[in-house]
Amino acid sequence: MKRLYLFAVGGTGVRVLKALVMQLAAGVKLNADELIPIIIDLDSSNGNLMETLRILKQYRKLNAIALKGNKDFQGFFHTKIGLPPGTKDFHYDLSSKDEKTTLAQYIDYDNMRDSEERHLVNLLYSRINLNNNLNVGFKGNPNIGSITVHKLVQYREFRDLCGQFTNNDQIMIVGSLFGGTGAAGIPTLLKLLRNPDNGLPQGQIRNNIPIGLCAILPYYRLLEGKGEMINSDTFMTKAKAALGYYDGVIEEYNAMYYISDPDSVRAYENNVGGQRQLNPAHYIECFSALAAFHFAKLEDADYQQENINGQLMRKAWFEYGLVNQFTTRINFKDLDEGNTPFANEMARFAYVYKFFEDGGYFDPKRTSKEPYWDRQWSKQQGELDKRYFTDQNRFFQKEFLNFLKEYANWLLEMKAGDPSFSPINIEVSSKEIGHFIEGSTLKSSMFFGSPLKFSMMDTFMSEITKKEWQKDSDEKTLNEAKSKDFKLLYLLDEGTRKLFLKNKLLTE
Repeated sequence: MKRLYLFAVGGTGVRVLKALVMQLAAGVKLNADELIPIIIDLDSSNGNLMETLRILKQYRKLNAIALKGNKDFQGFFHTKIGLPPGTKDFHYDLSSKDEKTTLAQYIDYDNMRDSEERHLVNLLYSRINLNNNLNVGFKGNPNIGSITVHKLVQYREFRDLCGQFTNNDQIMIVGSLFGGTGAAGIPTLLKLLRNPDNGLPQGQIRNNIPIGLCAILPYYRLLEGKGEMINSDTFMTKAKAALGYYDGVIEEYNAMYYISDPDSVRAYENNVGGQRQLNPAHYIECFSALAAFHFAKLEDADYQQENINGQLMRKAWFEYGLVNQFTTRINFKDLDEGNTPFANEMARFAYVYKFFEDGGYFDPKRTSKEPYWDRQWSKQQGELDKRYFTDQNRFFQKEFLNFLKEYANWLLEMKAGDPSFSPINIEVSSKEIGHFIEGSTLKSSMFFGSPLKFSMMDTFMSEITKKEWQKDSDEKTLNEAKSKDFKLLYLLDEGTRKLFLKNKLLTE
């Protein structure tokens, strides 16, 4: 069994994790049997953190339906996401329960009797640093964060996590190099994981396990604000300093992924942590998540690369690049061929949202001409009846539709960026569904309408149910499934797959 442990460090790491969950929900295949995310962030009330934890919880419920229906299912929500040991919500909360905790209190500064020790602290940290409230993060100060993150070694949960590593596993650490938590957490965490002599379990395995880093460089700026704010004008300077440190000191990784958009003009509200820090999704976070899929496919031979001096090293370096790097409106045509599976699955899952939007499930004032419980594919299943599609307490309404709305909002947030990532016209009307994929060459017929019209989806779903009920059919996924929720999930996955294949929007 192969697990990918993904450490999401700081606010940027958390938002990349959200993007990764969205891609897994759409069915993008991860070369691992299980993903285990671990969030490291002192700001336990951060808006983006709370949002990502909610989405992870929703995903696990939907994944349980998929795996219970058929353990070999490879469609929407098929990748298992497991909890790290000792946690209930993926988060290693390093913050103090005392809201007034400062760095000085954290290191017990007032009780330092050794004058040399005190002088050393005064040399490294200003009075402002020492008085910083750590419960809202490090406020762009990695020199503060390194002390806090290093205390992970004292946490029983972290020790238990290290104890379950095997030779089949991989580790990936994701965060930014221009803030506080990520810039401090990435190198500190890497050294903790690699050091075989620090008292943590599985020292030999930790010393050899493949570790990948996704180092995210500046890709947004912050609006000017009053009071204690973070100055985004320093982001590039901090990133350059971090890169210099990585080049000369950090040697323990096997794969390094770089990504940045320093010319992005998107500006976020300057909120120093807490619930108000709820930044909208950005395409850089979406593309950073793709590094996890790429890293999970790497074999030992892929790490053998030469450095600038011609020395062979067990390391590999990667940068993300667009086919068209000078566009302000990015779509699937701007991605290289290696991202085809990502584009395919993203589009199929978005089409499912549009399919139910057409049925009036996201607008109480709108009703479908033919309710879903009266369609051939639902009648053939029997259990997908009127009660199933209207009961607010059921899986369909409470879990599945809510996740589809989260997915649509995520796409809309990236579309609103500058540059805009808008490969899917999620706001297109039902009549214009042929323009659903940006840049698509699909043409509507005067007599038959759009090849992506929703009646075609109904037809494919009906064909699937009919075929599976035939006595001589080898495909019995629906017949053998005990869960009506899985039956719906399977029909939607297979229906969109056949529809997209027919219109050459998907490669087999």
